[in-house]
Amino acid sequence: MKLYEVPRGKVFKITDSTITIPPDAPIDIKNILYTMGNVDGMYCNVHSQLGVRFYFAIWTEVEIINSP
Repeated sequence: MKLYEVPRGKVFKITDSTITIPPDAPIDIKNILYTMGNVDGMYCNVHSQLGVRFYFAIWTEVEIINSP
């Protein structure tokens, strides 16, 4: 599913194989979980499980994680 389809507050992981990760990024963004914030134009404001805020493109492919 596309990131813009994720309801606010839901936990998800990135499944998009085309996402570009900067070579000097301090973490591997594909291997952590995120909580959806809100859509802000072409980007979504999300919070990682590490407490860091990210802005991903709304067309990024993701998978919702069913949390207990």
